[in-house]
Amino acid sequence: MVPYLLATAQAFCNLYGVHRPALQTPTVIETFDEYDGRALVAARCRFDRDGTALSAEGLKRLRQDQRGFQAYFADTLNRWLDGVYDSAPGVETWDCFYRRVANGIQQIMDRNGQGKRLALFTSGGPITAVVKRVLGLSPRTAVELGWQLMNASLTIIQYNNGRMALSQFNNTTQLLLERDAALMTYR
Repeated sequence: MVPYLLATAQAFCNLYGVHRPALQTPTVIETFDEYDGRALVAARCRFDRDGTALSAEGLKRLRQDQRGFQAYFADTLNRWLDGVYDSAPGVETWDCFYRRVANGIQQIMDRNGQGKRLALFTSGGPITAVVKRVLGLSPRTAVELGWQLMNASLTIIQYNNGRMALSQFNNTTQLLLERDAALMTYR
């Protein structure tokens, strides 16, 4: 788990654990770790032979251009979805990533049963994978939807009898109430 996610989960537990002692310590579940975006970009730089791969210096310059980097990274993810980097060292395939997250959600539902409220603190990639499963989206459509996720947004999935439904997606009410535009970020 990324340190900032653990810090967010701990702050949540500290705030709400006063009323529910079982919330005092978050449990880290590595199943919901993000895909390795750096490994994907590195794989593109090593393996793409179509003239779109960048040198380390070119990548450094591109990072200064948010829109340009977003377009490059989105194209890299589409190539990942297409299986272009499946044999690259250090790259988890899209299928493996998706199955890991989908299996994790199933395990949580099986372990906790119905009628529970659970909080899961994770990143955009795992949220995208869960929304893909819930809505039956194609990988590419799910990733396109995932680009809309804002930091610290709330997505609510309801489940019963083995079925899941999307109740809320990318809700940022808690950030809007702070009236600080700087809190509304994507990366």
